[in-house]
Amino acid sequence: MKVIKRIACAMLLLAIMVSTVLVYPQTTADAAFVIDYEPYCDCIYMVNLETGLVVFEKNAEKVKYPASLTKIMTCLLVLEYYSDLENEKVTISNAVMTDKTLLSEGVWSATALKTGERIRLIDLLYCAMLASDNYAALALAYKVSEDKGDGTIDWFIKQMNSKAAELGCTNTQFVNPHGLFNENHYSTAKDMFLICKYAMEMPSFAEIVETDVPYYRPPTNMTDETVRFETTNRMMMSAYVDYYYQYVKGIKTGFLKASGHTYASYAVKDGYSYIIVCMDDGATSNYGQRNDAMVDAKQLFQWAFSDLSLKEVVNTNTVIVEAPVEWAWNKTTVELVPSESFRTIMPSNIELSSILVETDIPGTLKAPLRQGDVVGTASLIYANEVIGVIDLVAGETVQRSELLYIMSIIDGVFDSTLFLIFAIMLVLGVVGYVIYSLIHARNIGSLKKVRRYASARSSVRPEMYRSYNADSSRTSQRLGSATAEAMREDDAPYIPEKTKKKQKEGSFSNTLKMIGEDIGGLFGAKKRIRK
Repeated sequence: MKVIKRIACAMLLLAIMVSTVLVYPQTTADAAFVIDYEPYCDCIYMVNLETGLVVFEKNAEKVKYPASLTKIMTCLLVLEYYSDLENEKVTISNAVMTDKTLLSEGVWSATALKTGERIRLIDLLYCAMLASDNYAALALAYKVSEDKGDGTIDWFIKQMNSKAAELGCTNTQFVNPHGLFNENHYSTAKDMFLICKYAMEMPSFAEIVETDVPYYRPPTNMTDETVRFETTNRMMMSAYVDYYYQYVKGIKTGFLKASGHTYASYAVKDGYSYIIVCMDDGATSNYGQRNDAMVDAKQLFQWAFSDLSLKEVVNTNTVIVEAPVEWAWNKTTVELVPSESFRTIMPSNIELSSILVETDIPGTLKAPLRQGDVVGTASLIYANEVIGVIDLVAGETVQRSELLYIMSIIDGVFDSTLFLIFAIMLVLGVVGYVIYSLIHARNIGSLKKVRRYASARSSVRPEMYRSYNADSSRTSQRLGSATAEAMREDDAPYIPEKTKKKQKEGSFSNTLKMIGEDIGGLFGAKKRIRK
């Protein structure tokens, strides 16, 4: 019975957990913050511009087709090359209006451009960015290339890719200035954010993309009438209730069958600003099908503005850690504080105590230290994401004790490996010298004894031995036949054969013993002679 109850409880608990997940979907994607929203787009990258903090991302570096987001790069390059936008004129060439790519895709000029028409550069930029006119984008590329390059589209494409690399894009390649499909034309949500951020820092670009009212292109040499068009960004058009968000100030829409809806947007509210890039909502048509890229952007903007706020995490008076310090008199630690205050975007209901701090400082600091000296860094971590890295500085000045400093140097010398090796070699050298000295002394002592003995024997002339009584058997027995034979040779020092043999064998004790016996025999012989 107990087993059945346990199984029933486990199944009930599992059902509750599953229903919770289904009813309250929570996703962080690759972001630091948890939100109760599951986005439609495959790739999203959202950044707070005040702090540079990524507040939400999903597959941010996955390669996608950017579609008309490409025109952002085209227009920012134009703005880099030209400043007098009102007076600079562009002639729409036949090459633009008969471009094979545009004609094969069946697209037309959304702003009614005509071959041979002369149009102000500023108007052409509005045509490309608001109405997303592909012919306008191509005409802009030709204009820059003819004035600044070799007159070809290839030259302009090289400038586009060069600029992308300069901005830090790592997975972007452009092959045309408008964004129509090409399998070699691609980017990522993260790369497109870098391009958008740079473009929005240009006043002229920001002014163009935040236009939320119809734009009227002035008459030209080809027409006496104005041409009216408006932005494709429905988040800026109050008529589109599902998308409209009053704080949105741009940036660009896009669509291809291969890419779905793509969308880059910028919004500002209460001093906070964000850029979001959404790519590939899975749509297969740009008409009659909901733009879920805009839906995602609206939901994420609302979440960010309502749930996130700028908080001061630490300031210059916040003691991060007390670090050990050496060479200071009567002081073993020093307080480390941030070099400057750090503020970042955080969920409004989060306590600062939930932020972890990981320090990177030396194990022990060395005096002297001046207040404000940078000694390490600290990483601020929330929800397993590093939200900031700050420099740590000494919170006070710490003087060095010269006595402790010198003592530490001495200790360091004695503790060093080099000193240990030197000490071992010195000890081995001393021991070797002592052993050598003992052996040498014993050899010298033995040699002196032998020489003294030999000197004493040489002082007794051979004639003295010849005068001895031949019948003196005791003398002959003591000296031996070898001794008598040696005395008959000459007056050279005499060393018995037995002593020579022992010397060769290197036995000092036996040699000395034999010498003693011989000396004893010598003195015995002298006594008998006196008698």
